[in-house]
Amino acid sequence: MKLIYVASPYSGDIEKNIEFIKKACRHVMNEGHAFFCTTAALYTASK
Repeated sequence: MKLIYVASPYSGDIEKNIEFIKKACRHVMNEGHAFFCTTAALYTASK
């Protein structure tokens, strides 16, 4: 298992960026790895 750092922009099209980070993190998990994500993306993804 690898630990993957997932980064994404937050500014600009915020909704699109949040959806991207959610999909990217899901993809990492589906591949059998763990992910580390930026604080802003984790905070907003949980709302």
